[in-house]
Amino acid sequence: DDAAARRLELLGVPPAEVEAVHRSGEVRRRIPLHAPISGVVTRFGAALGTYASAEEVLYEITDYDRVRVVATVLSPAELPLSAVGHAVFHPRGEEPSVPLTLEVIEPTLDSSSRGARARFVAENRDGTLRPGDIGDVSVDAPAATALFVPRDAVIDRGRIRYVFVEASAGLFEPRIVTIGAL
Repeated sequence: DDAAARRLELLGVPPAEVEAVHRSGEVRRRIPLHAPISGVVTRFGAALGTYASAEEVLYEITDYDRVRVVATVLSPAELPLSAVGHAVFHPRGEEPSVPLTLEVIEPTLDSSSRGARARFVAENRDGTLRPGDIGDVSVDAPAATALFVPRDAVIDRGRIRYVFVEASAGLFEPRIVTIGAL
């Protein structure tokens, strides 16, 4: 009895239901299972009358109240995590735009596009967004003033980095610079 009750508990059967089965003293072919969350059934692995073990996935339920939006950032160095201001997802079609929160810019680049993937989170309590939706992401980043030079123009002496700037015709002088993402 205790072993059977333990197996039912491992399968997620509520203790009250296990107690009801135990009190009735009769064998039940069906026992209701209650999902721990609300959502949409996205995978169905149960079949009526089959044996289910604790390792088996009977149902997969997905909560779409918060979804992730993945975008390709073609110049990841131009979009540091700290500089992102307001981001918005614009779905294709008639749906309204959805505000986003930047979660992470992945550190690896795609070999074909040479861009990095940026993951955003969107609140989706009204169910506007669906898996597989396509659209555009716009990001407002604060403007920054910077000078871009070829990597080979920077002379790196360890603690000091500098470039040569033409002071007058044919006369160059070194200027200390700070390098890196904005």
